[in-house]
Amino acid sequence: MKTSPLHRVFSLLRFLADNNTKGARIPEICAHLGIHRVSAHRLLRTLVASGHVEQAPDLSYRLGFEAWALGLNYTQLFVPPVIAEALKRVSETSEESVFLMRRAGTEGVCIAAHDGSYPLRAFVMRIGTRRPLGVGGTSTALLAQMPEDEANRIIEANAKEYAAYGLKERDIQLLVSEGRAQGYVFTKGYLAQELRTVAVAIPRLSATAAQMSLGIVALESRLREPRRGELLRALQTAAATLQDVIY
Repeated sequence: MKTSPLHRVFSLLRFLADNNTKGARIPEICAHLGIHRVSAHRLLRTLVASGHVEQAPDLSYRLGFEAWALGLNYTQLFVPPVIAEALKRVSETSEESVFLMRRAGTEGVCIAAHDGSYPLRAFVMRIGTRRPLGVGGTSTALLAQMPEDEANRIIEANAKEYAAYGLKERDIQLLVSEGRAQGYVFTKGYLAQELRTVAVAIPRLSATAAQMSLGIVALESRLREPRRGELLRALQTAAATLQDVIY
């Protein structure tokens, strides 16, 4: 099926967002979009002229100011102050880093976070990080909230993505089944072995409400019982208070 020019624009912007720290060069962009250099240069020139993309001195490309401004207009819509305050309370009480993830198709996107006072040496997530649903406890909590058949379809669709993390479909299915039965998810770190995640889905008051989850990421030594249970209850309390503002 032929890709439309508009679809290429969105695909490029998302690719740049995922690589915004280091930037992306023309060969990488061509490989991702499946287009020739001439087409890539033409597309990038248009986006640079509009301010949605910027070219760095090292000739790599990143999202531009206009892309940031566009997203900023919707910050209050998707992350109202009450959500930010709830994350802050959990983080300050627990001293751990807290993350809010929202479902986007077969992925989860981190849309808010609050760093804990206890330092984490390993990279965890940042706002804007995308993960296949099932990779990491916070995204797995979203799968555990879904009907079994829907979750299984997503797990099957993400099979190739899991391989990059050393995971198999069966691994995810077991975690989801366990999470569905106990009402929360507890996982080991896939990107940093010393980390663990405890996460819960935010209850949905309607079928049209956005699917979101809250997770705490901490060192394994700091998520042992009985402390894990204490942090789980803090997450569950926050999730219960947020269900009224999720739509």
